[in-house]
This record gives sequence, C-alpha cells and structure tokens, in this order.
Amino acid sequence: MSVSNSSGQELQLSMLSAGQRNAFLLAPLLSTAESGPFSFLILDDPVHAFDEIRVDRLAAVLVDLSFERRVIVFTHDERLKQHLLARAANGQAWRVSRDVEKGEISIESTDEMWRVLLDDARNIVTWAPRPSPTTYLTEAQVVRGLCRQAVDHALHSCVVRYSLAQRQDVARNVSSIDAVDNTPKRVAFAEELINQTHSGRNPIDEFSKICGHYLRGWNKAVHGSDDAKANLTLEIEKAWEACAVITSWDFS
Repeated sequence: MSVSNSSGQELQLSMLSAGQRNAFLLAPLLSTAESGPFSFLILDDPVHAFDEIRVDRLAAVLVDLSFERRVIVFTHDERLKQHLLARAANGQAWRVSRDVEKGEISIESTDEMWRVLLDDARNIVTWAPRPSPTTYLTEAQVVRGLCRQAVDHALHSCVVRYSLAQRQDVARNVSSIDAVDNTPKRVAFAEELINQTHSGRNPIDEFSKICGHYLRGWNKAVHGSDDAKANLTLEIEKAWEACAVITSWDFS
C-alpha cells in the first residue's frame, strides 16, 4: 500500500499530518467493512486530529455501514457524536465511565448537550442552597447562563442537520455561526441561513415564538448581569421546548 498526493508524487507517512495519517489508516478498514464476516463494526476514537470536514465524511460512511451491520463508536469528540445523531435516525448515545477506586464500569444513556445543560439547570433550581452574600454568581445567573449555552448548542445542531439535508458545506456553515459573538445574533444568522434555500416553514420562527423574549436576559447572565428574578423553572421549560423544536425539525 502506498500514498500519493494529487500530482501522483509518492509520500511517506511521516509527511502527513496526524489527521491525514488517521484517515489513511482507516480507509482500508472502511472500504472492506461491508464484506467482512462480522455483523458489527467497532471503532475506538476514530476522529483523532480530524477537522470538521473529515468528521462529517466519516459520520456519513459509518451511517451507511449501519444499514448493513451494527456500528459501535467510542469517542471523546462531541462533533462526531453530533454528526452521527444528526444523520442516523436510529442512533443511540451512551456514556461509559469507570470508577477509579473500585474498577467498576458503568453505562448510562446520554443525550445531546443542550439536554444535559438544561438538566443541570433543573437540578440547580431544585437543589441550590439559599443565596449567600459571598456567592460570585446568583442562582438566576447560573441557570440563565446554562439556558443560553443550551440554546447555542441546539442552534449548532440545527445548522448541522439543515446543512446535511440541503447538501451544503457543513464545516463552512458551522464555522460561520460559531464566529457570531452572541446568542440573539446566532438566532438571526440561523434564520437567514435556512431562509436562503428552505422553502417550508422555518424552525427558527417557532423557536423565537417560544423563547425569543428570554434571549436578552440569558445573554446578559453569561456576562455577569442579571434582570429581576422571574420564574426560572418556566424559563428552563421554554428553553427545552424551543431547543427540541429546532433539533428535531425535518428539513427534507
């Protein structure tokens, strides 16, 4: 086996970047996986040093393979998890951890990051101690900050799903929304992006109806400011409802 560039010049593996070497070594496995004797395929951290484009391409290959056999992927990379869940209708995500002292392995279902963040917000409202004058951030600031982070992750996931459905450049669109410096502007960017080519209803309109009037307060909370305390439980529920809309929308 040899590797060459687009001009036909033969290259040494040492001349490739870490991501290129990883992709090169994965290629033979993935090209023959369909004809293998096993009904499953297991990969361990396959996107080490990958850029966004290679993450998406690998996700596409793995989802295609999953129609023929079970595919199990171990990864620390949130991007691969997101791309796989966006592409695979029957994909599942699990967190595997080991107790250092007992050596016991535990497995629990995990979900998209926005759900994890809003679960944390709910726990804070339920279990937070009484306010202290020495506390750096108030309960409301922490909860609203988590709501904002959840919205940002959901918008990111929405852009990935939209880009995949419309066969657009996922890496370009994701980089563009990540470059926007606050959440209200990210919402406006996602709405404009989807309006460019999607002729149906825009999920961002539904999102804004549900929680648009909370965005200013959530954005301020991240920067240490806070509005008068309102119903934090209601804010979390509205964030959950809005995030669920934009991450499950059918763009086909």
